[in-house]
Amino acid sequence: MADLIWVYSEVVDEKITPTTLEMLSKAAEIGTAEAIILGPVPEGSVETLGSYGASKVFHSPDPVFRDYLTLPAVESIAGLIQKHHPAVILFASSYGSRDAAAALSAKLDCGAITDVSDFVLKDGSVDATIPALGGSYQNTSTLVSQGTKILLIRPKSFEPKTHGKTATVEEVEAPAQSEVRKVRVTDRVTVKLEGPQLEGAHVVVSGGRGLKAADNFAMLHSLADLLGGRGFEFAVERAVFVSVLHRLFVSGSDRCCEKWMADYAIPSASDLRLHHLYRAMTWLGEEMEPAAEGDLAPRCVKDLIEEKLFERRRDLFADLSVVFMDTTSLSFQGAGGETLG
Repeated sequence: MADLIWVYSEVVDEKITPTTLEMLSKAAEIGTAEAIILGPVPEGSVETLGSYGASKVFHSPDPVFRDYLTLPAVESIAGLIQKHHPAVILFASSYGSRDAAAALSAKLDCGAITDVSDFVLKDGSVDATIPALGGSYQNTSTLVSQGTKILLIRPKSFEPKTHGKTATVEEVEAPAQSEVRKVRVTDRVTVKLEGPQLEGAHVVVSGGRGLKAADNFAMLHSLADLLGGRGFEFAVERAVFVSVLHRLFVSGSDRCCEKWMADYAIPSASDLRLHHLYRAMTWLGEEMEPAAEGDLAPRCVKDLIEEKLFERRRDLFADLSVVFMDTTSLSFQGAGGETLG
């Protein structure tokens, strides 16, 4: 089928992984989604896969898929592909799925595209989008070979959505040949997790010792609200901070800022590039609400940040000693002549 999309489903810690559900949602959105899930699975897994868009689930409860690495799964998937001929099969960018995708690509003598953030089916082929430079550039790659295309998907590329479907089940026979039982799993170790878990976060805003006290983290919460789920993939706060430093010490454009910062040791700013500075400045200028009557310009993100900073530091203005002013667009008008200034 030209629009048949398969999703290789993973189970970790007795749960279907979030990336599996993300891929299923995307597959159901643009084509006919079907899932493959091999080995013992938690109760209700088929129902979960169906609710996120799978019209059919290929399943085998045989423990061989759990007890032996990669090869049993690859053998079974290859047989299913030769029988049903899906247009695309999606794998998560996890260790296990990458191994399976690589082995399957070699077995079927077909290519694979990795690090995919989006894809479309087009004229019997697939166009995959691959982000570069922190998402600033989007490259497109196409597999021109015949047969099923293999894509490895980045986590958080798609929004998981329930579709309210009920999946049918096709039982898969586990491979019996000894050639696929070469690498046996002897033990599984659960790594104890410490600190905040960021896998499910859409936006991560962090602060270090410079905040000095727990109460000051409220400012980070305000910044996270202003970011509003935007996936910049670079340190927005650092880009704004560097731009402000540059403007305070050396007036000039953002292009000059990129060159200026190379001569200074600014913490966590070494990876910033010119396009990061431009994108941060564009974000600061985004309109938050229309201009009120009598206002010269609409309120933007910059205005809200300035108000938050003023509220936090307003006690400093009881004894004001130094004021920095950006005079880039400052002008005086009116009478006065030689007596003014």
